[in-house]
Amino acid sequence: MVAFDPRVLIGQPFRGCPKCGGAEFGSVPLVGRSLMRRCRACGHSEQRTLPPLDRKVIYLDQMVYSNIGKTLDPVWRAERGSQAPFWLEVFHALERVVKLHLGVCPSSRIHISESIVAPHPEALERVRSYLSAGIDFEFNEVIFGRQLARAMAADHGDPPNVVTRSDALRGRINEWRNRIQITAHVSAFDPDPIEVRSTREAIGTAFRELWQQWKKDGKDFATRYREERGGLYHRWVERYDQHLRLIDQVTRGLAPLSEDALNPPLSVAVLGDLLHQIEKVNGLPAAESRVRLSAFLNSKVAQDIPANDISALLMAAIGRRAAGGQKRVPSRGTWNDVTLIATYLPYCDAMFVDNEFAALLDEEPLRSRVADYKTRIFAQRTRDDFLHYLRALESAAPAEHVALVEEVYGTSWLDAYDSILEDERARRSHVGR
Repeated sequence: MVAFDPRVLIGQPFRGCPKCGGAEFGSVPLVGRSLMRRCRACGHSEQRTLPPLDRKVIYLDQMVYSNIGKTLDPVWRAERGSQAPFWLEVFHALERVVKLHLGVCPSSRIHISESIVAPHPEALERVRSYLSAGIDFEFNEVIFGRQLARAMAADHGDPPNVVTRSDALRGRINEWRNRIQITAHVSAFDPDPIEVRSTREAIGTAFRELWQQWKKDGKDFATRYREERGGLYHRWVERYDQHLRLIDQVTRGLAPLSEDALNPPLSVAVLGDLLHQIEKVNGLPAAESRVRLSAFLNSKVAQDIPANDISALLMAAIGRRAAGGQKRVPSRGTWNDVTLIATYLPYCDAMFVDNEFAALLDEEPLRSRVADYKTRIFAQRTRDDFLHYLRALESAAPAEHVALVEEVYGTSWLDAYDSILEDERARRSHVGR
């Protein structure tokens, strides 16, 4: 029999026990906003409810994580040389904002895919995990699908295109975190680096071809924007139909059971869920539900959902530059940037993005169209403003809040963790033995 001593769950910070006077009155792991303190010596306990939080959501471009990694990781730093002191300042400012429960930097599947093909992905993963505080963005297709479901519900009296963070974020963003967090990374679920590189090359090639086409056709912004608003759905429907044909062939024994048949793209599942919703609400057969779905996807209320509309705006803005004679062709990561901005922007208080996309978002009509979301946009060219923004968040925090954080977690909680990647390498080296 294994004996478990519950006192091991009592941890820092320790202070004097109000009952026995001993110095072992510590903290039990937090549950939501409930803080319990218990004495290791006499067992006396006290409980209090912590105030609600309102943390800012800050999206960080992969470039930010890379520069922080190059600054903090001794191996990466040796390969690339000393980095600008600015990135250490940014790390310190972000770290304090996260630890003070003023903001959080959610991780995303796009981050993971980009890290897989980058130098030292384990360093990127550790920094992301540290600054995300257990909060992640949902898959882009899931967010897209939830926005579509809300738009469809508008037909039954609900307000259309309502933006709620529960649609986009996994994790309880406004609950107090435990001092010690346990995270598990299952590498088996990571994308295949070879496949990621292949997909990036294919998308890059497609974008270069599209760019040349846009240069020739010279369409104006309004025309391109109108086409893009409906184009994404056509691609989704095409992918859905391809999957149905594949399943039919597998069922009839004309094709082998494959990974593509078992695990279709998320966009296929999204359309399947919408069809099920139509059948359930209206009691319609599958064929008629499909007609209703097509009509819905081509409706203004569906095309107005934020992820679709912002994507169309960005693509039209890129097309405008092509038609205007810009010589520099979009990079292989352009579609990732379009996707993440279109999907995440409505849920973010601030985003640090690529210079080019920051410039696009500052052009009309994009600037006016996304202004309602009140998302602050930063990039390399405004990086000093970003640092000021982070420091301003801390400066605006009430002294009582800062004191409460130190009371809950201890005065050392806010110390800078500059050795985070050195410790990570040591940990991985020990585990690998």
